[in-house]
Amino acid sequence: MAGFNDSVTLAVTNLICGIAYMLMLGGLGNSYERTHSMAWAAAAIGIWTCVAPWVVTGDVAQTRSITSNLIVGVIATLLALAAASGARDRDAGRRDLGAQPYRTMPGNH
Repeated sequence: MAGFNDSVTLAVTNLICGIAYMLMLGGLGNSYERTHSMAWAAAAIGIWTCVAPWVVTGDVAQTRSITSNLIVGVIATLLALAAASGARDRDAGRRDLGAQPYRTMPGNH
């Protein structure tokens, strides 16, 4: 294991956070506009993963578990922020398209 031998609480916390993260970002697909807030919640889970060794276990956390949580937390946060940014950019692009008149045939007004 990655330093979780003495800390079952941290291992369970990481499992719950991992499942929640997967559910948040797993459904982003093509529906970015509706799930924009889910990407921000996933970023919060990534930040929680970084600080969890100190909050959940106090001084009991081992160097390996801290390192593991920091690496996974930073990667999770960056991926969630990228998803949130992609949703914002895609939503802004659709607003720009909505401002233009839509014509189906030449000469239609």
